Amino acid sequence: MKKGILFFVILSIGLTLVTSCVKNKDEVTATDINGNWLVTCTISTCYNATVSKTITVSDGKFDAVIGSYTLYGQTESVSVKGTLEIVNNNGIEASGNEFLTGSACNGGNGFYGTINSTKNPISGDSPSSWGNIHWEKQ
Repeated sequence: MKKGILFFVILSIGLTLVTSCVKNKDEVTATDINGNWLVTCTISTCYNATVSKTITVSDGKFDAVIGSYTLYGQTESVSVKGTLEIVNNNGIEASGNEFLTGSACNGGNGFYGTINSTKNPISGDSPSSWGNIHWEKQ
């Protein structure tokens, strides 16, 4: 009888240790944040345009030109600079500035949004005064 109880206690301790070492599927890690992201910027305030580019996030930071296009014979470009941060171990916040350069619109506007880490692929939106930024983990 004592061997049976001892076996049960050892088994219970072993299962507890294994369970505590397994990552919760909803827990966000640096692996979820860092790496390649497809970023799509949709401009809808002073004109209508959409540009996309895959960028690399490193240590939660990014700074990239997303794309350029011609508007009224002038070249316009869109860039983003900011951070992706883990929130409460189960979400990702995207925040920073979206910059437009060209003759139609100039300047930077802040953006902020939550990326759903439980979607497959991980994706979400961060609205800005210029329009919207869509994020999709690659």
